[in-house]
Amino acid sequence: MDQRQESLSDETREKIILAVTELAKGIKIVGFYPSGHPALTQAIWKIISAIEAVPPPETGIEIDVTKNALLYREEPLPSSNKTIMDLNRELYHRRASRIILLPDQKPEEMIAFLTALHRDIQELQDQGGLEKVLLREKVSRIWVNRVDYEGLTELLKEEEIPLPEEGAEGFTSSGLGLDDKPPEELEVEELLKRLEKEPDAGIYRDLVIAVTRAMLRERDDRRIEYSCAALSIYVNHIERPPEKNPEIAILARMGIKEIVSDDLVGHYIRLLRERGVGTVPRWRRPWWLSGSVP
Repeated sequence: MDQRQESLSDETREKIILAVTELAKGIKIVGFYPSGHPALTQAIWKIISAIEAVPPPETGIEIDVTKNALLYREEPLPSSNKTIMDLNRELYHRRASRIILLPDQKPEEMIAFLTALHRDIQELQDQGGLEKVLLREKVSRIWVNRVDYEGLTELLKEEEIPLPEEGAEGFTSSGLGLDDKPPEELEVEELLKRLEKEPDAGIYRDLVIAVTRAMLRERDDRRIEYSCAALSIYVNHIERPPEKNPEIAILARMGIKEIVSDDLVGHYIRLLRERGVGTVPRWRRPWWLSGSVP
């Protein structure tokens, strides 16, 4: 592509539009057909086939949600497509700013995602919002509302904010003896110990998901503590993945998207204020520091 390597080819753009259109159609379909109905099954496989035809990169197909358009790589999807605009409205009203469609979509997770979008808006908010509902439904291949991890990672490096070090109390990495337990049966500390040294990309992905779910069970103060520890591991793995496995570095970036929350951002903002946030040039701050500091 001689003009801009970043720009979408016509073929890729058409595949993205088709995938998003099929996804949008699914919202009405899950509200009309009962679970197990052949028409529902066929529609879900059509959605997944359209997504896999793109195909999604390891970090997923990222669709940004604005008030008036859905964007892929900052390019708006056609507003003339009523089905896409309907999906845009449903996502926007449910406070979704971004959705990420990962590879290897699962039919049951797609149904859970579409069912969540079909719920009453107030009911969804009463249950903690779309993102928390999806986590409770154990949807691992569709993510919603992830923070700009590149900005956060760069800030951590530039400001040298202290994070829990290897060997700190509760996070030692030797003598684990946890190999016989599946990730979903482990506590956060045990999961972090495994995560720190895991070289297998498949197991690492399962650990990322398990860490996120386990943190939901923790008190707010403990969740911040564990999030800091996980963030430290992920940032280290982006630069130095175990056994130099490049897939781990990709998954570590995805892991940061999983754990960064408003509470964690607020925690680091307070740390920066203590250190003097003015030392960071405004143009180099990530988006969540561009406004007024709370």
